[in-house]
Amino acid sequence: MSKRVLPFYNRFFDLFDRLVIEEWEAKTFINNVLSEDLINDENKKKIYKGINVLYKCGYLTRKKNPKNSKVFLYTETQPIVDYRAKKINEKIEKVLKEKMNTISDSLNTKSKEALFISELKAEYPEIACQIDVIQQEHLQILNDLSTKKNVIKKLMQHFSISEF
Repeated sequence: MSKRVLPFYNRFFDLFDRLVIEEWEAKTFINNVLSEDLINDENKKKIYKGINVLYKCGYLTRKKNPKNSKVFLYTETQPIVDYRAKKINEKIEKVLKEKMNTISDSLNTKSKEALFISELKAEYPEIACQIDVIQQEHLQILNDLSTKKNVIKKLMQHFSISEF
């Protein structure tokens, strides 16, 4: 039983993250997988081997180039499309959860500050008028943060992401 190994594994998958492969010649892979300082005959052979592994495993289709019958054109298949979509969804989930945590923390802090200002006003009614402006600023910030939190919740629902 043969074991298939994908040379430059990480570089190929970085490529899948960034670009759509549609009717690429092998040289396009070489130019996109290898940095200029890594382009040599040995590494080119590894890229050809990697393309063949991806083809045999069903990640690429190939057809002969109508302009040059000695050259194949490669196109990604559904597993690569699915991989890219999964990576994008993971990134969206990470960003939304990070933002939700940041906004939740800010909401908690601002709520405590607003409560403290209310307590100050109740304890010292003679200064209540002077700190009303600050209290209103805090309430506006709380309102803005709540709006942001609601937007993130809606985005999370849209992308079927659980809050916690």
